[in-house]
Amino acid sequence: MATRLSFFFIVIFFANAILAQKDSPSKIYLKHYFDMYVPIQKDMWQFSISVAKEDKSEVVEKRRHDLLETLNRYKSIVGVSPNFENDSSLRLAVHTWITTSEDLFKKGYNQIILKKPMAKNSVESMIDYLNSKEQWSTKLEQANENLDNAAEAFANKYSLRIVEEDTRIGVRIKRINEAFRYYDKIYINFFQAYIHEARFNQAVNTQNYDTVKLELDLLKKVTETCLNNVLAIDNFNNDPFLKYAAINILNSYITTSDSYGKQVLEFYKVQSDFNEIKAVVSSKKREDLTPDEISQYNSLVKKRNSLAPAFNENTQLFNHSRKVELREWNLAVEEFISKNAL
Repeated sequence: MATRLSFFFIVIFFANAILAQKDSPSKIYLKHYFDMYVPIQKDMWQFSISVAKEDKSEVVEKRRHDLLETLNRYKSIVGVSPNFENDSSLRLAVHTWITTSEDLFKKGYNQIILKKPMAKNSVESMIDYLNSKEQWSTKLEQANENLDNAAEAFANKYSLRIVEEDTRIGVRIKRINEAFRYYDKIYINFFQAYIHEARFNQAVNTQNYDTVKLELDLLKKVTETCLNNVLAIDNFNNDPFLKYAAINILNSYITTSDSYGKQVLEFYKVQSDFNEIKAVVSSKKREDLTPDEISQYNSLVKKRNSLAPAFNENTQLFNHSRKVELREWNLAVEEFISKNAL
């Protein structure tokens, strides 16, 4: 069972503004640009919710295409809009914001999407993927801030007062942003432990004592670090649900290393010793074997046979448990996203 990848998320929400003064040329001019935010914001919401729900790729692309068309349409409008009394500051700021957004949702988004399939292959790839998302979001946040500052400067210059009002869509997009940013902080700690647990499981299949011991030690060390990281993260809006889900699965990985892992090491150590003495026995004629060699061989056969039933049974239990635990984690993620972002 593959764990669900971290979501791509949108970091943008507009505080739509109304002007407290009576109509004036400067108010009408500023409102002309504020009115553009509504359809743009709507398309951003449709796109972000489609990504969050992990809709089919063609659905997501349709939403992105609609958003890019909307941005392009308003970029054209801004491009031919007049300055206000020879003051081009606001118009150019809006044009820059739309151009930046267009570039981020086109080229920037494509670069992130290309990294997503590779992200699940290693911790390094996942960190690169999450960092790329964060950098993308930071650029968009900076573009939003620049636009807000330009609007505020325009209002101050022409003695206007902006009264901010969060729209319903704006609030929801803000909530998505907060939920996914929190999810990513939890997720990367889960993912690091998950990767090492998978490597331990692969090592078990090699039946090589040294390989198993190496991966088991790494699993415990990494998981304990990740658990401490998660414990240090605050609950999400006083909701501990996702944090507790991560703590549960990380604790299960530690339990694996402390119980099943030790049993695996014991069995494979006996198996390794048996293979060594078996090679010695096979290389000699029976009459050339020493009493110690015969005794060691018989002892290891007996010990291996006594450990095998419990080892095989616990291996089946381990494989079943890891599927159940991963399913429970994924369900917890689904519930968290559904509750806080959709």
